[in-house]
Amino acid sequence: MGVARPLMGRRDLIGLSCGVLLAATAALLRSSRPVVTVKRGVPDGDVGLFAAMRVRRSIREYTGEDVSLDDVQMLCWSAQGMTCPITGYRASPSAGAKFPLEVFAAVSRGVYHYWPEADDLKEHSTRDVRRKLSMASLNQPWVRDAAVDIVLCAEYERTTVRYGERGRRYVHMEAGHAAQNVLLTAVALGLGAVPIGAFDEDGVSMALGIEYPLVPVYLISIGHPAETSCGTEGEQL
Repeated sequence: MGVARPLMGRRDLIGLSCGVLLAATAALLRSSRPVVTVKRGVPDGDVGLFAAMRVRRSIREYTGEDVSLDDVQMLCWSAQGMTCPITGYRASPSAGAKFPLEVFAAVSRGVYHYWPEADDLKEHSTRDVRRKLSMASLNQPWVRDAAVDIVLCAEYERTTVRYGERGRRYVHMEAGHAAQNVLLTAVALGLGAVPIGAFDEDGVSMALGIEYPLVPVYLISIGHPAETSCGTEGEQL
């Protein structure tokens, strides 16, 4: 004779709790700060993970068309979106769940700071800083021409307080995890992107209007692609 099973298992209860707490947290936080409300959910025409991995290339030429704030929010979510408020876990892994990264998005209308707890974009400034970001990135023109520049910044102390100096390595690993999520999400949204590692940290900080302890660690330029080539043999992509 079998034993009756509960209608909801432990995982179901955790999932339900995550959803309820996320909604409650978002409602509470939205009431205290001005934010940009955007749509949620999987992008229309999602190409799938393996297809995105196959077609991803570093794209440096863009059409000049703006990227919608819905898509900007989705790109930021892929880097640091909260996937369960009970644990605080994010879309990318973090050593010790210390979450040292902050995500900024520079677009034509200004700079937005991504807010994981509410999954929203908070207006950071109303200045178009993409040209300044390009100058701070050794004048790489695709940084200037991109519709959006995602800047991953780190507060190292959040991680090093637990792991010591080795924690800095963990922060850089996390930035790589988050950046790859952004690159694949760009493909899923029909966009092109290129990761940028050559930049002056002080120059990027001044352009964004941020101060220590936040330090820029990675920059990703994104736009509607004007190039479709798979690249030439031997080209670094």
